[in-house]
Amino acid sequence: MDSNLTSQHGKNETLEELNHRYAEALIPVTIFLGFLAVTGVIGNILVLFVFWRSKEYRKDTFRIFVISHGVIDLVECVSLIPVEIFKHQQYFAFENTAACKAKCFFNVFASSAASFMLILINIDRFRRICQPFKNQVGYGLAIKLSSGMCFISILLALPSVALCGIQENLMMNIQGGLTKVYICSYEEIYKNNGWREAYKIALLTLTFIMLVLCTIVYILIGREVVMSFRRNCITHFMRQNSAWPDVSPSEPFVQSDGCDKREKVTEVSFKNESKQSSDVMKLDCLSIPAANVTLDSRITHVSKRSLSNYPISSYRKTLIWFILTVIFVVTHILYSVLALKRDAIFTMRPNEFAVYSFFFRIYFVNSMANPIVYACLFKRFRNVCRAYFITSVNYIFTSLYRKSNETRTGSMNVVFH
Repeated sequence: MDSNLTSQHGKNETLEELNHRYAEALIPVTIFLGFLAVTGVIGNILVLFVFWRSKEYRKDTFRIFVISHGVIDLVECVSLIPVEIFKHQQYFAFENTAACKAKCFFNVFASSAASFMLILINIDRFRRICQPFKNQVGYGLAIKLSSGMCFISILLALPSVALCGIQENLMMNIQGGLTKVYICSYEEIYKNNGWREAYKIALLTLTFIMLVLCTIVYILIGREVVMSFRRNCITHFMRQNSAWPDVSPSEPFVQSDGCDKREKVTEVSFKNESKQSSDVMKLDCLSIPAANVTLDSRITHVSKRSLSNYPISSYRKTLIWFILTVIFVVTHILYSVLALKRDAIFTMRPNEFAVYSFFFRIYFVNSMANPIVYACLFKRFRNVCRAYFITSVNYIFTSLYRKSNETRTGSMNVVFH
């Protein structure tokens, strides 16, 4: 068949030459993946080391979730990304079936495990913020649930071992002829198989469920955070401005129509600069009080420093998981969309293929995002990492200095001898 193609289309480009052209175009993407792998390995090892030894989160479910998420990302960095880098060098000449099946397995496992973990974490955040008086996920239960999610992910990834394989195809080369290429995709026997399509739909459904669930959860969490912030803002403002009303126990409450708010009409005396203004104020549990023009004008002068201790710090954990969830969802939606266009790679030019591959594998950013987010939002984690870095640098320079001195001393002893 290859000889017929050669006679019909003229001189063919060999498979090695075609693969080399595309491998050269993929060099920037390969370097980017290498950077993600190195950064992810170092960062996730630091995350595991710091939070494993942390006394602050010794019996906190947050520690279990951080360690579980870190293990998943570390597995991705040491297994999946290196295979992907190797694949870039042999993208259209990939004939290693074992490496292809291993790549597919770890790809599905890492994606599924991260999805399940984020769903579990976000549900835990929802219960702790929106339902704080109900039974919460305990430390032991968090370990069991995290282990269960990883086990389910392994089961979900097993079919990919059978489905994945080396696919043969014909690709137009630079000479205008057709060259037979070999890529890591799926076994030929499953090309038009219903099980393969059902498996793909199941994985896409998992991503969609996570997207919908996390959106609902964070809308409810965001609503609760805003309400709590406004309540604390009122409390802080009242204390800073000595505007607490002198409430008599015998004064009646007025029930609002259609809501759970309680409004109380009472005489309120404010100590302003002239110490002469007094008025009637409605104290609402969710809105900033307004009694007169003097008080309204003073609200606008609340300094940023006075608001810096509001509930943002108490929701720091939720903010961390929110950022990681957004990164995960956005990158995997992009991956799912580009996966639908995967058959078009056989008609792409090298530069077009490099751009496509970059955005197609951008989800690997998830494997190194968590150490960066922790470093930005956790001062203690940042300080520990800085201390380890300084200690490592000092150790390296001390070792080099001692080695240099030993060499110099040895040379002097030889000379004097």
